Amino acid sequence: MSKKGQALVEFIIILPVFLMLLLAVFDYVKIIQTKMDLESVIEDYSLNEEYELSKDIVLKEETSGGVKTYTLSKSVEITSPVLIPIISKSYDVKVTRSMYE
Repeated sequence: MSKKGQALVEFIIILPVFLMLLLAVFDYVKIIQTKMDLESVIEDYSLNEEYELSKDIVLKEETSGGVKTYTLSKSVEITSPVLIPIISKSYDVKVTRSMYE
């Protein structure tokens, strides 16, 4: 067997594993990006309650003891076959902010 043939066989064996890990990294980055976006939105919303939220963001407001708590959540679809068995087909990203009234 030539060295070129051996390298090709090794590449073909490693390629699916590499692609699955690459998809897992993309999904992880998508989750982190969504969390950063929600943190920006919750800051804008807590300062200005007329701020319009998009349809896929769920808002929950609670008030107790003079403290108002905002919780935003958004579902992120997972596409990586590596992550689906671990965290299911979607992952809920939640961000909470508490403020004195």
